[in-house]
Amino acid sequence: MNTVCCPESRYDSDSSDPVPWMQLALSATLSPRQKRRLLNCFGTPEALFGAGRQALSILPEVGPVLAERLCRPVAPQIAREALNRLANLGGRMILRDDADYPPPLREIADPPPWLFVLGNTDHLHALRPMAVVGTRQASPDGARMAWQLSLEMSRQGMTVVSGLAIGIDTAAHHGAIKGGGATVAVQATGLDIDYPRSNIALRQRIREQGCLITEAALGTPPHPYLFPARNRIISGLSLGVVVVEAGEHSGSLITARLALEQGRTVFSVPGVISDPRTRGTHRLLREGARLLENIQDILEEMGWPSRNDDDPTQVAREAQRVLTLLNNGPLDGNTLARDSRLTVAALSRILLHLEMSERIERLPGHLYGLRRPGISDSTQTD
Repeated sequence: MNTVCCPESRYDSDSSDPVPWMQLALSATLSPRQKRRLLNCFGTPEALFGAGRQALSILPEVGPVLAERLCRPVAPQIAREALNRLANLGGRMILRDDADYPPPLREIADPPPWLFVLGNTDHLHALRPMAVVGTRQASPDGARMAWQLSLEMSRQGMTVVSGLAIGIDTAAHHGAIKGGGATVAVQATGLDIDYPRSNIALRQRIREQGCLITEAALGTPPHPYLFPARNRIISGLSLGVVVVEAGEHSGSLITARLALEQGRTVFSVPGVISDPRTRGTHRLLREGARLLENIQDILEEMGWPSRNDDDPTQVAREAQRVLTLLNNGPLDGNTLARDSRLTVAALSRILLHLEMSERIERLPGHLYGLRRPGISDSTQTD
């Protein structure tokens, strides 16, 4: 009988059946933190549901009332219907041990047991993910700065991650889309909830040019306690976090603190001293955040070379560098970017060029390899 939670234990999502996981995701009586803690205790939803009232009720975060409810979880049929609704939306449920689960997020202290995703999951494996966050009450200058930075980040091959809120988040997503790159929106609600309503059209653009993700099950409305949980996903997905305008009590400061705890780099954009919307960003600077004035500050701090689209000789050299690496066997995009020292945008451009010229091919498992002589197009993986 499980009677004590072991803080060192980790949950196990090896089960191929998503129904029990959806049953737990639909448990409205539990907060995201409670669900993660209980999975750390019992390993799987099946073990949790089958633990019995006595084992559950002695846990400090449960007690007898919640234990009674956990022994009567959402019916499997309801969970199956939710999975079908998710599929009809074009979405997926990704468990923590699935190949499509983003590796940086898996390694934070409290990774989500599951993610619900709309859009291309390849963007969850971006080579240069950077978060841009800030206040909902953005000034015109702040929104313009978030838009411009995100546009330039996108053009430099960075995937812009943000929270889809009005204000700075919205400007960041629009800037990334305008820059022609990908953007990931992390929602605090279910994927079927249009929140905020003003961003319905933006959500569709993000789905086409990136993806939307959430830890919340379908139908989950915007409860206040879900936003801090959402913020840890934003920072966990990213290698760095850019804060543009944040008041003293802004949720963006939570994201920045979480980013530091997760070992991410935090950048802060200075503003007008008298504006209360900059008090949080200035405090971050006093506490050691990197001063951010332009895109070059990010490139230099992260050690990323600037993208160069205009030099054909440079492109040819980069293509040869990739081909030389692939001579030793198939490699994934992360390894190619690391060993070739190319940005994700430059690497994507080179890979597309090499595919179109039939010198390389895509392989299962997000791998690339040299094209084998005489291979039939029907055997290639899209």
